[in-house]
Amino acid sequence: MKHYKSYHKEKRGRIKDFLKTISLTSGKSLDRGMAYVLWATGFGLLIWILDALLDYFIFYSGYGTFSQILITDPPAHEVYTRLVILLGFIVFGVFIGRQFVKRKQIEKGLRHQEARLLATFKGIGEAVISTDKQGYIRRMNPVAEQITGWSEAEGRGKLLNNIFRFTREDNREVLENPVNEVIHKDSVVRWTDHKLILLDNGREMPVAGSGSPIRNENSGVSGVVLVFRDQSGERLSKQMMKARLSLVEYASTHSKEEFLRRLLDVVEYFANSSMSFYLFIDSGLERIPFQQWSTNTLEILSEYEDIERYENIDRESVWAECLKRREPVIGNNYKSVQNIKEDQDRPVWITNELLVPVIREGNVVAILAVANKPTEYSQKDLDNVSYFAEISWEVVQHKQALNALQESERRLKTLMGNLQGMVYRCKNTITWPMEFVSHGALELTGYKPEEIMKGKPVDYGEIIHPDDREFVWRSVQESISKNSHFQVEYRIIDKHGALKWVWERGIVVEKGESTMLEGFIMDVTQRRNAEEQLKEKNEALEKSLGEIREINAELEKAKEKAEESDRLKSAFLANMSHEIRTPMNGIMGFAHLLKKPRLSGEKRQQYIEMIEQSGTRMLNIINDLIDISKIEAGQVEVHPSIFNINEQLRYLYAFFQPEAETKDLKLTLSKPLQDDQAFIYNDKDKFYLIFSNLIKNALKYTHEGNIQFGYLQKGKDLEFYVEDTGVGIPGDKQQAIFDRFVQADMPTGSSYEGAGLGLSITKAYVEMLGGEIDLESEEGKGTRFSFTLAYEGKTAEKGSGQYTTPGKHQADQLKDMTLLIVEDDSTADLFITEILNGRCREIVHAKNGKEAVDLLRGREDIDLVLMDIKLPEMDGYTATKKIREFNNDVVIIAQTAYALSGDREKAISAGCDDYLTKPIDEEEFLRVLSNNLPGNS
Repeated sequence: MKHYKSYHKEKRGRIKDFLKTISLTSGKSLDRGMAYVLWATGFGLLIWILDALLDYFIFYSGYGTFSQILITDPPAHEVYTRLVILLGFIVFGVFIGRQFVKRKQIEKGLRHQEARLLATFKGIGEAVISTDKQGYIRRMNPVAEQITGWSEAEGRGKLLNNIFRFTREDNREVLENPVNEVIHKDSVVRWTDHKLILLDNGREMPVAGSGSPIRNENSGVSGVVLVFRDQSGERLSKQMMKARLSLVEYASTHSKEEFLRRLLDVVEYFANSSMSFYLFIDSGLERIPFQQWSTNTLEILSEYEDIERYENIDRESVWAECLKRREPVIGNNYKSVQNIKEDQDRPVWITNELLVPVIREGNVVAILAVANKPTEYSQKDLDNVSYFAEISWEVVQHKQALNALQESERRLKTLMGNLQGMVYRCKNTITWPMEFVSHGALELTGYKPEEIMKGKPVDYGEIIHPDDREFVWRSVQESISKNSHFQVEYRIIDKHGALKWVWERGIVVEKGESTMLEGFIMDVTQRRNAEEQLKEKNEALEKSLGEIREINAELEKAKEKAEESDRLKSAFLANMSHEIRTPMNGIMGFAHLLKKPRLSGEKRQQYIEMIEQSGTRMLNIINDLIDISKIEAGQVEVHPSIFNINEQLRYLYAFFQPEAETKDLKLTLSKPLQDDQAFIYNDKDKFYLIFSNLIKNALKYTHEGNIQFGYLQKGKDLEFYVEDTGVGIPGDKQQAIFDRFVQADMPTGSSYEGAGLGLSITKAYVEMLGGEIDLESEEGKGTRFSFTLAYEGKTAEKGSGQYTTPGKHQADQLKDMTLLIVEDDSTADLFITEILNGRCREIVHAKNGKEAVDLLRGREDIDLVLMDIKLPEMDGYTATKKIREFNNDVVIIAQTAYALSGDREKAISAGCDDYLTKPIDEEEFLRVLSNNLPGNS
């Protein structure tokens, strides 16, 4: 007995040491303790512990130690009792180990989801900062770090006001903390213009953006997310455009020199420089003269007498480098201080410099330079100076052309004052016989003066265009009757047959008994042609102006539409943030609750169901986003086939009936056609998605009453419908609900979950199938969605009329079958294995497509293959095609995360018999297997 007590004392000490080790006595979680045991000492220690616990129990039960049981001969019932106790401990250990592994898998999935969301957060192109309710910073994305100058690690935990403050742009009045404003209003707050943020380094920055409340699982506000962008670039662009227009206007009323000086003053402002120059470059010069200086530069240079304003080309300098390279040059941080004239007693100090060449036809024609910026010149400075360099050259060229044109007009007027065409004297008769003409006659008419005078060989009246002769005669006679000068334009045909326009001005001169005329005639053909061209150009310009006005009107509409789109997208993004965070909150929250010790089985199952529901909700959101993206990109294809609409509708009824019952709603199905007549030729998958979206919508917005769906035959068409007794849709919103992003902006959107894309996707799919969706709704009474598709009375193909009820699995047939799981992901492989354990004869595994092909070549007893698509070495499509080259009997079912439109058809085309998408639902998985077993396919 003393030996027993000593042995018992030793065992009890060992157990206490073990319990302390796994922290059970201190109240820490059982999982943590078990993890420590498994990691630190391995499975052998677990067996030792079970042995110690067993001895401890048996000793206090009066049976002695486990060793005594082995060496004594107890009664049979005592042996059985002790073995049952041992088996219980073993089962308990296995259960704890499996729970630990399962929890680790869940944690891994959550870490993966968190990493994806973090990547999205960091990839947003605008600044994003999240805070708690008191304004302490939680997260900052890279754009926010760049704008504020604070890293996320530095800013986390600091008050937002310690990073920056909002001020009014006009009077710098400090505004309310945006976090407080959002919390106070409990809604999204936007700011667009006239807002500045004052950073802690004193820098000011114009911004635009919004702030949105972050809600917890109780719909309470737990924090605020701020999204904003730097408007400095937009402001700068507007200022530069305004400056450009001002310069062009200034150039129209001032000289070239005055314009260039004003230009340089403007460039200094935008480049934050104290000096600027403008140089015209002539080839062959050994040094470049500085033709123009800014106002500020002239004031600096006025302190120096007789300064030579030039730059030598042959010496090493940024100017020479700019000319040689024919590209902009930035000289920052001069190691040796340069000056404009090397031998000047009081040089002008240049600390840094930026030169931009103006290049035409491959040559540098001018250089615009700025200097002495307090900080280094940057690419932004280069872009700004280059912008004004181009403007300067174009305006200068225009000014020079205009000056040349004005000079030409002046010379032309001088010439016309001295001798304008042909001076003449003639008789006032219909043939205008000339008594005198000047030498200008030859150029004007092609005839020498002596050939026109006295009609030898032609009178002047004979070269006037026949159609104009009567007009010229009447015009001259009318002026004579009024004793005034006459002036007329008409056409002549010169000696060479050329048609010319001439302008004539004359006066009556009496000479004895004859009436004589004296005057001059000049060629105005170019002017008349120019006027005709100008008239045509004016007409074309007027037409262009009309088109521009139409374009402006369209642009204004487009602008309004874009602004509305931006507003709706902002609302959509806010809603998406809510819709993604809500299921994520459920997943993470209940996953955290699963860590609590001593959870009851009922509680644990409840938490797991909540995680599954949240995961399903997030998957639906992701699927909607993918579908709408493919629709927007025009990448959705229609894959028509003959299918039975009654089968599809029965499946939908069976799928949604449980959800309707949980909401105490009556779900009814109407299908007037017999099964052998209910076949149409269209896209089966899109037909299913259309009805699924409409029924989901009805379930979401119907709180009592019933939901009916089905179809009616109308001639050669079938009208499909979903009708409910839900909340209804206001009349002014009935068209907008089909638009993208609109649902998130509607008042009802805040009361219901979802991304608001379902009806947009549904409408697009209906139109792809050749139909048109219709809506009838009355607020407070219900809604009816309907669409029509062509019905050609298709008959069933062989085997197509069979229908397998969801959930009806051929368990007996599976037991005699060997299944091959081709899956490289161990988690997915384990999940499928767990579903099939005990349901089939044997499960074989392959990690890649090549291994699967080799297995099937060597084994003829494999009945069914579950083929993943994305595999190493050889993908699932290729593996399936190779298998079909030598085995057409084995059933191959694709099981993949590729779930986009067209992926199913691609799998079937490769040789698969059916197609499953991940995440896999156990019921759907077994139904698909059942449908593809021999005798059911």
